[in-house]
Amino acid sequence: MFKSFWTGIFVLGLLAVSPARADVVGDFSRLEDTWSVELAPDGKSLAIGCQYQAKRSVCVLPIDSDIEPGVYPAPDNARIIDFYWGSNNHVIIVTDMVDTVGTTNGAQMFRFTRALSFDARSGDSAWLLKDYMNFSFTAGVRSINIDDDDRVVMSLLQRTGQLQRSQRARTRRSENDLYYHTFDVSLDSGGARKRKGYGGRIVDVLYDERGEDVIRTIHDENNGEFEIRDADNRLIYKDDDRIVQPLSVLARASDSPDFLVWSAGESVSGYARGVWLVNFEDGTFSRIKVGDFEVTGHGPVIDRGTNRAVGFRYSDDLAGQIFVDEQLAAYQSSLQQAMPDRRIRLQSWSYDRSRFVVVAESVGQPVEYFLFSPDSGELMIVGAENEAAAARELGQVLSVSYQAADGLDIPAYLTLPAGKTVEDGPFPILLMPHGGPDASDDASYDWWAQAYAASGYAVLKPNFRGSNRYGAAFREAGFGEFGGKMVTDVTDGYDWLVEQGIGQPGGACIVGASYGGYSALMAPLLRPAQIKCAISVNGVTDPVAQMGRYRQTNRSVVSYWEQYMGSSYASEEFHASITPADRTREYRTPVLLIHGDEDTRVRFDQFEKFRKAAGDASWLTSYVMRGEDHFLYTQNARTEVLRESLKFLEARHPVTDSAAIPAQTGGTGHAATD
Repeated sequence: MFKSFWTGIFVLGLLAVSPARADVVGDFSRLEDTWSVELAPDGKSLAIGCQYQAKRSVCVLPIDSDIEPGVYPAPDNARIIDFYWGSNNHVIIVTDMVDTVGTTNGAQMFRFTRALSFDARSGDSAWLLKDYMNFSFTAGVRSINIDDDDRVVMSLLQRTGQLQRSQRARTRRSENDLYYHTFDVSLDSGGARKRKGYGGRIVDVLYDERGEDVIRTIHDENNGEFEIRDADNRLIYKDDDRIVQPLSVLARASDSPDFLVWSAGESVSGYARGVWLVNFEDGTFSRIKVGDFEVTGHGPVIDRGTNRAVGFRYSDDLAGQIFVDEQLAAYQSSLQQAMPDRRIRLQSWSYDRSRFVVVAESVGQPVEYFLFSPDSGELMIVGAENEAAAARELGQVLSVSYQAADGLDIPAYLTLPAGKTVEDGPFPILLMPHGGPDASDDASYDWWAQAYAASGYAVLKPNFRGSNRYGAAFREAGFGEFGGKMVTDVTDGYDWLVEQGIGQPGGACIVGASYGGYSALMAPLLRPAQIKCAISVNGVTDPVAQMGRYRQTNRSVVSYWEQYMGSSYASEEFHASITPADRTREYRTPVLLIHGDEDTRVRFDQFEKFRKAAGDASWLTSYVMRGEDHFLYTQNARTEVLRESLKFLEARHPVTDSAAIPAQTGGTGHAATD
């Protein structure tokens, strides 16, 4: 029965292995050959995140269904960011796109996240909630509704001044009103039938697998009242004086009416940050234990067929899962025994659990996807993340730690130059802080770091204080250190590498994106003797202005930024001290500034402000990625980042080893200054 399945793959030619090439930029900027795999509810078809014409796409392949193999490319001016099955015949595809909209303050750039339904039988597609496309987020599928193959339950949260149905029909309410709408939405046409409207400051509703509401979350930002109620409006939990929403309902428990919530932290909710189990009857909170494993900052694994949490995600060196569902735990255990050198995750499964998509991952290696049939024990490969990279010798990834200047232990991951060991050092060093900053790096395959490793650099990715995954005390050690110790933790890693004989003396270069790009700009100001050059991609250059964008619209985001930065009402001198754009006169270190002109997370004006402040300074090289956003989802964006950064590094921090490989030419960006 699998003959036609595999024939379909090779006929499409989308998942075939490409030959190994000597070109670093070409191999590592390449989009993932397979970036996700989802099994249809009946287990008879696969949807595969693939690439088509160098763009993220979705391929649909039959196992033993009558669906024809096909591919759905990204719509014009949109990027595919997620997908899953809405029925046995429909794949729901989530897209991001950027558009300029006229407002009372002039033309402004907005991000629109939308979902469409792709009919795998006919090849037709339809935008879901098609009559509400003026809303910025129309991808809120809340329940697949297993009793109706043709419709899903979706939601819209309407704030004051948003358009209700068309650009000619506005809903006038008081300045602070919210209105939560739910709809039955056709997977064939995208048309919506109003299901229910919730007033009274309802900000979220949790649904079961049949589309019935179970839990309602109510929050008033103005007086701080917060409530969780059931579908009959019975009060389960209440709190006061919570201007920032303290809790978010995640999912129902696997085998009871109880439910899971995420606490934003003790200072916000009264409960420690992470996942808690709430008793449906009396609203009491308890921590969750699975064997000896205590669930804290770990998100739930959701069974789409039941809309319940059946396990939890965690991360150490690699992403993992632990299941409370005994059957899923047994399947995972047997697969782990069959592949002991890999971390096994269950990606998706048919509703009857007769087939599974399995992810297998090794440290520093591209992941592979398998189709598993428990009854027969058959395990067949479906695809791999990056065939070209897998065919190369990749840099070894090591878990290391070192002490910061104040004695705090800093965990990190070190990627060695391809084909080298620690004993082959010292190497030219690149420091690569992560974004977030409430995030962390791990030992998974990283196209960006591996590209530098293939070029002869050793790449250190520190999880500086303030990173998540290492407990509350470590995360909170970063509070107030946004432009201070969170940055010097990174540069302290270079000193350690030199002491160990791994890093070449004389200085390192630093490269990062988003907060990592900010860190790259601050490092030469704080540690000029250690930093030879800095590369900032989509980086924050004025954190105070970045926080100010949300002051009137999202208090939770402002609270998040203030935890790390300090109060937005701190002195002007303090704000200037953590603002690279205000300190351009101090730079002597060469800086490469790269930014996408459609970035709505760290807006393009952050790039422009820094460039204007620097003027025609000889130390600055700037480059604009035309038509690209924050997340480097496209092959063109990755090509431009690698090409421009490797060219910059070759001039400022060259690799003297003969293994250095020149960058490829190409791309569609614009060198603003060189």
